[in-house]
Amino acid sequence: ENGVLKSTKVFGFVDMPLFMHVADVVIGKPGPGIISEAIHMGCAILTTRNAFTMPQELPNTYLVEKWGVGIAMPGFWQVATAMQRLFGNNRLEQCQRNARAIEIRALHQIPGKLAKILRKHLMGIGSRPSSVVSPSAYGDLRA
Repeated sequence: ENGVLKSTKVFGFVDMPLFMHVADVVIGKPGPGIISEAIHMGCAILTTRNAFTMPQELPNTYLVEKWGVGIAMPGFWQVATAMQRLFGNNRLEQCQRNARAIEIRALHQIPGKLAKILRKHLMGIGSRPSSVVSPSAYGDLRA
């Protein structure tokens, strides 16, 4: 028996902030919420990338690896192997350091971008029906 796997605890739905605060690794689907929360908390990430990965979540699996914050596995059946990889050669510590070095700025950027969209939308109300707003009126939301 591997000591790492003996000390592993598996939970269902939980109070995520509390659990991430004490966790070393977060295992889950590659949704933007779980990945950004895990990075914010400095946790390593194990996620999956396969034919069943949602198309909008697929890029997240590549970012996890590119940023060096975790491993994208072919399936959850590989969790034990991925955990052994993480706990070998200080990879877990490196993933955690990389996660702590990333600054998630969306929280601070989104309110300003939403205000800009709202201003553009409100300025256009007098000239066209409010239910018809061209996506180009929103500008580039990535900036």
